[in-house]
Amino acid sequence: PIRLDAGLTDGDVVKVVLGDTAPNDDTPATQNQDYIANGSDQDVYTQDNAGTNNGDTAGDPVNGDATNNRKEASATSEATVGVVERDYGDLPAPYSSLEADGGPSHFIRTDAGGANDLFLGAGVDAETDADITNGDATDDAFDDGVTVGSVSLQGLNVIQGQSFDLDVSATGADGKLNIWFDWDGDGTFSAGEQVATDLTPTGGAITVPNVTVPVTATAGNVGVLVRYSSNTGVGPTGLGGYGEVETYVINVVASDPALTLVKRVTSVGGTPVTGFVDDGTPGNEDNDLNWPTGFLEGSIDTSTAAPGEEIEYTVYFLSSGNDAITNLNICDMVPANTTYDAGTNSIELSFNGTATTFTNAADGDAGEYTTGVPTGPGISCPTDNGKGGVLVNVVASPDVVDAATGPGTPGNSFGFIRFKVTVD
Repeated sequence: PIRLDAGLTDGDVVKVVLGDTAPNDDTPATQNQDYIANGSDQDVYTQDNAGTNNGDTAGDPVNGDATNNRKEASATSEATVGVVERDYGDLPAPYSSLEADGGPSHFIRTDAGGANDLFLGAGVDAETDADITNGDATDDAFDDGVTVGSVSLQGLNVIQGQSFDLDVSATGADGKLNIWFDWDGDGTFSAGEQVATDLTPTGGAITVPNVTVPVTATAGNVGVLVRYSSNTGVGPTGLGGYGEVETYVINVVASDPALTLVKRVTSVGGTPVTGFVDDGTPGNEDNDLNWPTGFLEGSIDTSTAAPGEEIEYTVYFLSSGNDAITNLNICDMVPANTTYDAGTNSIELSFNGTATTFTNAADGDAGEYTTGVPTGPGISCPTDNGKGGVLVNVVASPDVVDAATGPGTPGNSFGFIRFKVTVD
């Protein structure tokens, strides 16, 4: 190989003269002869290769043979220097992005017409080195090829334990996609943090399914490295052939599922209680903005109920944290001075658009009434008041009550359980 001086610039002409070794008289002793069938001045023999299974012909090199067009020594070649532009990653310290730190980079490839033809998203721009001045990997406007649905990966909030699909737009059908997430936030990309390895596009697109945020992922800003390259097996550092480097910073949010409960009387003596009575405390559970409009109904006062009259209780629930809830059990004790109405299928669950009733017995369905305190794995009910209690298993893993993102959204973020008692 011939190494050119680093001081060369565009337009400089480099001349290479192949060595002139004695005797230079077309005899087998002559060295430095070209070995390309089209007669170009590349790949020069300096000695006879042993054997014939390596592209060599039998015997010593011979100048001027008609088969391989080997030429005499002292052939001369000239080339005009053209600097190939490069693209770098832009993650801030402690990530290695700068050339001096071994940061990832790719040559920018162009087609015969001079147009870029191997990149992600809308394009790729040339850089002399990584630009890390913004401190959040937003220094390159063309780091735009990776989205989650229609939302850019840049600045995305994700929750520990959450899974999502990456949608990648790619130009250049021969490119290979590699992606790393620095889940532990240590400033390096380890082999275990790679979520895509040498994926190729179909119709200009690549989907990376089920990227899961580890429950142990470091909360806060986390770097993401994306490389689209003409080479396979590129790592997270160094020059990786032609292609593009894209970098992103996402925000990992600690998982914090939460449940909001509101209990109301929804029927007295067989007459439904219309409307809703607020408990009067501003910002309390019944004022959560994510309750569906008109969903909460009922009153707090039961003083109008006479002995022998029936009271219907409804316990509303809302997933009010930032992550889904699983293995949700709701327990409510029968109030003092009342007796549970143990009619057939007298426990009701309304969830995800479906109303279901359950028997009172612990018979394998999701609801039960017990004369004591309901028990079970992970279940903690109030103190026994002598009237028993109702227990409903709303969901069990892998089913979940998703976190509410708006009033009534999604449809499995809210619901209620319901039972009836008679005043003693």
